[in-house]
Amino acid sequence: MLGRFAKIARDAGDEAHLRRRFLARHPKAELYAGFADFALWRMIVESAHLNAGFARAADLTAADIMTDISGARDLLEIEASAVSHMNNDHGDAVALYATKLLGAPAGRWRVIGLDPGGLDLGCGDAVLRLEFPRRVTAPGQLREVLADLAKRARRS
Repeated sequence: MLGRFAKIARDAGDEAHLRRRFLARHPKAELYAGFADFALWRMIVESAHLNAGFARAADLTAADIMTDISGARDLLEIEASAVSHMNNDHGDAVALYATKLLGAPAGRWRVIGLDPGGLDLGCGDAVLRLEFPRRVTAPGQLREVLADLAKRARRS
């Protein structure tokens, strides 16, 4: 990937949200994330180059590899509560997403993030991505998709 990095100020409006997401994905970082010299950085992706093997290279644009969050403000605003709800009340479904839909080994799988395209699941140092069957931009759509995925996983 090619792009520019910009430091995120501690008083930036989205710093708390980004910090929560970072720590959910990298829980061991909690040990040093409070240090004065710790900072979050945002990469502004400009392009990417994919080398997928002999004669299978491609130049990609930022739009080719970035998740489109336009129109998903309502979903992003409830992300933290939805993640907490899934982990606290639907851990069985989260485990099924990982093991039945993604073929992961059994473990203490947790939702660590979500966006319009899918869920990020974590267990220890392992991270998996469960893509949604359709783009989700609102809480009601999220409930429907997660319930459908749980039904599909239970049938597997």
